[in-house]
This record gives sequence, C-alpha cells and structure tokens, in this order.
Amino acid sequence: MASGRALRRVGHNPTGSLAIYILPTLATVVGITGVLTLGGDEQQGLAAGWFSFSQIKLVKQSHEALAVLMLLLVFCHLTGVVVESVLHKENLARSMLTGIKLADADTPAARPHAGVALLLLLITGLAGWWFYYAIDRQLDGQPGHVESVTDNEEPRVKFVGRQLPDNAQWRDECGSCHAVFYSALLPARSWQKIMAEQDQHFGTDLGLDAATSTAVLAFMTANSADQHNTEAAFKIEQSIPRNATPLRITETPYWLHKHQEIPAAEWGFDTGEKQEELRGLLQ
Repeated sequence: MASGRALRRVGHNPTGSLAIYILPTLATVVGITGVLTLGGDEQQGLAAGWFSFSQIKLVKQSHEALAVLMLLLVFCHLTGVVVESVLHKENLARSMLTGIKLADADTPAARPHAGVALLLLLITGLAGWWFYYAIDRQLDGQPGHVESVTDNEEPRVKFVGRQLPDNAQWRDECGSCHAVFYSALLPARSWQKIMAEQDQHFGTDLGLDAATSTAVLAFMTANSADQHNTEAAFKIEQSIPRNATPLRITETPYWLHKHQEIPAAEWGFDTGEKQEELRGLLQ
C-alpha cells in the first residue's frame, strides 16, 4: 500500500481483516468491563455488589483505556478505507452498501443473497423495536416513576439505590433544624468533632442530653464516609487529607471539585474562595 501498488482484493486486505477480528473482541471486553464498572462504581446493574469502590478502580481505568483504544482503531480502520479507496480509485464505502466491487478478471463472481439481506434487516428491525420497547416498559415499572408533565418532557424515574441504614432518633434530632444530611457524606472524625462541639454548632447549641448524643453519634460514625457505603461517600473520604476534619459537606475537596462549574450565585457563597481552599488542601 505504501508503494501505491497494493493488491486488489474482493474482501478485506490483511490489515483490514485483523481489525475486523480485534474490533469485536475489544467491544466484548469493553462491554464486560463496563458492566463490572457500573456494578462497582455505581452499585447498579448485574454486577452490583460484586466489588467495592476501591477494588473496581483498576477495572474502571482499564475500561476507559480500552474504550479509547477501540475508538482509535475505528479511526484507523476508516482512514484505511479512505486511503485504499484513493489508491484503487474505487469507492469502498459504496461497495459495502451495493455489494459490487471491482476485481481481477479471474475472480469468481459472487452471487447475491437477497433472502439473507432481508432476513438481516428483519432481525435488526425487530431487535431495535424490542430494545426500545423493553426499555420503555422497564421505565414504566420502575419504583418512583413519574409521568411526564408535558408532551415535551421525558418520563422521570426516581433513582433507587441500595437501601441505607436509618435511625429514627438521628433523623428526628438532625431533621428538626435543617434537612437531614446522611452521615456518609463526612468522615467519622468530622461527626465526632461536631458532637464534641455541639454547644457551638454553627452558632447554635444543640442541647442534646448525653444518652441522645451517644446514640446519634454511634449511628453517624457507623455509617460515615469511612465505611464507603455509597459512591459519594468513597470519593468524599478519599479526597479529604488525613489531617483535615471538615465540618461542612460543602467544604470537602471532592464536593468543591464536583460543583466547580456551577456559578457562585447559585450557592450564595464565593466559590472562588472555596477553590483556593481546595488547592491549599491538595498541595
């Protein structure tokens, strides 16, 4: 091909044939690692609960690397089609659609298989219809399904993750003043400090008796970010330096990084200042 005198073949050339074998293999591996990543990183799907958040990290990195490799191979394959089309002065992409290709005189003529083509089209159409129908029915059957409000809105499905531990006393005490923020959003040391300084809880004295304080703290530390019960808990805990004890969820490095593109006006505080704090924590 480099010399401009590549042999004319009815099918793929050796390099193209190799790509045809590699692409389905990569697609299969990317699909499998994707299912594993969804199960480990999001705790959703077939592989939910198979791996912890820390265990799935390497699988996720492999999944992303293989996906990029597959895209590069697709690009190289398409580039090869263009190059060979130019060298042979033949539109190979059109040949893929028409089934007609230039060949040497001694090449056996291929017979058209209209029945096979129609069968493939029928299978593709049925598969597409079933896929759309199955997903639509699955959405309808999801817990928390909300019908679209207007014709322009897609049906919304409430996210239902793994059932997390709950505690009525914790919910009542913390929910009496503000929204209940689940304890997995801060490490145990943060909750311990908050309860130890409850007489100055952001300008308020919680006034909890010893028994209540002990019960609430026990629940919060048992289900803190250190336990990695959720993806957010894992990422928040991993982002906090060991010598730091944040008292606000919104001051954790992961939270700041995750929401850095949201305008400061939406939050009511200076995100630029928070970003400076984040850089200081990560240095």
